[in-house]
Amino acid sequence: MVKSKGKKKEPKDRKDQSELWSRNKNAFDQIIGDPYSKPEPIEGHYATLKSRSSIAIAAPKETSSPEAVNEARPGIVDFFCDVEAAVQDGIKVFSRSWREGYAEALFVFMTTYITEDDGYYKFNQRERSKIEQIVGRIFVERNISPVRRYFTAIRRKHE
Repeated sequence: MVKSKGKKKEPKDRKDQSELWSRNKNAFDQIIGDPYSKPEPIEGHYATLKSRSSIAIAAPKETSSPEAVNEARPGIVDFFCDVEAAVQDGIKVFSRSWREGYAEALFVFMTTYITEDDGYYKFNQRERSKIEQIVGRIFVERNISPVRRYFTAIRRKHE
């Protein structure tokens, strides 16, 4: 049997499957959060950073330290853009197998996870689990998760 280059690596056994599922779920919870978690809801980094009153977008402040600010390090706005792009791509994948289209799935995602608005339809447990796996995998693949690594950049000297 010849392996195709475009195919994803399949887990070898239940343990591998469980580890992948856990990794994807943890990535999703760390970034988006889980309002349905018991006993306490999990607030992700995205919601925490979005709830701050202001975000400095202007040029870095002058510092008295001799070290220059690392311009290669991603900022909060980069994080928001990367997370939103990953969510949109994940919802596109999910909506192919859902009863509604992409726009409806994205709206329900927002009301389920971001605004937590009880006035609208929410995903059921099976749908939430599927979305969390899809989007969580994208967060890991794009190195958005773990967040502590996302906000670091290694400086390299060019010779």
